[in-house]
Amino acid sequence: MKIHKICLFSLACILICLQTNATENDKKGIQADIECFCSQYLELVGTEESDYLLHNIFTPEMYEKYGRLICETGGDPLLGGQDFVNSQKYECKHLEESWYEICWHDTIHNNRRSIPIKCITDTFGITRISYIVPEWGKYGDTFLSIIPHDIIYSNGEKFLTTFYSNYVLPYISMSLKLKIKLEDIRAKYCTSDFLSKYPITEDEGCTIDPIIANKSDIDFWSYNALEINNCGKGWYLLDFRLDKRKIKIKLKRKKGEYKITDLLFL
Repeated sequence: MKIHKICLFSLACILICLQTNATENDKKGIQADIECFCSQYLELVGTEESDYLLHNIFTPEMYEKYGRLICETGGDPLLGGQDFVNSQKYECKHLEESWYEICWHDTIHNNRRSIPIKCITDTFGITRISYIVPEWGKYGDTFLSIIPHDIIYSNGEKFLTTFYSNYVLPYISMSLKLKIKLEDIRAKYCTSDFLSKYPITEDEGCTIDPIIANKSDIDFWSYNALEINNCGKGWYLLDFRLDKRKIKIKLKRKKGEYKITDLLFL
């Protein structure tokens, strides 16, 4: 019986060791895949071939968000700045769990930039980047989603607070049905006149959404910094403090429920 217990203990130790080694090998494999991607991307950035490369390294959700981020910031979120196109050194480091970091080193200007990314291995065993942390954000699964609230009609501020928790969710969760979900929410909580006057539009490939102050995208940090104040006469000030954009939204109450009726850009 004693020998049997020792054998079981030894077997358990071996399995734990093998699992640890497999995990470490997985991390090293992902790091090698990302560094290989970096090498190819620096050669192809700005060309049509680079889009094919991005399509193959990103998850479908991240590929769509990447385009919105470029529209929003005017720069490449993978490089963190145009200077890093000249990077001659780069490496991928493991941070924790599925989070890694691309470290760029522009040796010409001696600048360094670290870009946290989330990586997964898809069903085919291929490494994919599923999230890029913007320069104003932090890495961690906590920041990849929010809990939407039931709509509260007790007053205008609570209505808008709960409305926006639902409206930004498709952006933050990177839904592949983003526009469909946004249109459904807009149709439910905005008047027909508002929908006609302030539709979601496209400009040179960039989505322009009036409800988020004509931005192309909004993330956890931008939403978390949103401040709503009552201005009187049905108007409410929405301050997107992170990027200093402000809009005013007008509400109308009918049969105990609010509807968004108008909007002003400040």
